[in-house]
Amino acid sequence: MTLIAPGRVETPFRDSYGSLPDGELLTADQIADSIVWAMTQPAGVDVSTVVVRPLGQPN
Repeated sequence: MTLIAPGRVETPFRDSYGSLPDGELLTADQIADSIVWAMTQPAGVDVSTVVVRPLGQPN
């Protein structure tokens, strides 16, 4: 099992959330690329958690 933990992502869901701090946003394509990366690791590699945040986003 792999957990993908995205930071701020530009999506319609985020747009409907109300007022959020300004800053860099990731795209859905960037998150998809992270998922593909995690799923295409060689046999014997366990990717358990992937945290993907835009530069400058605090922890």
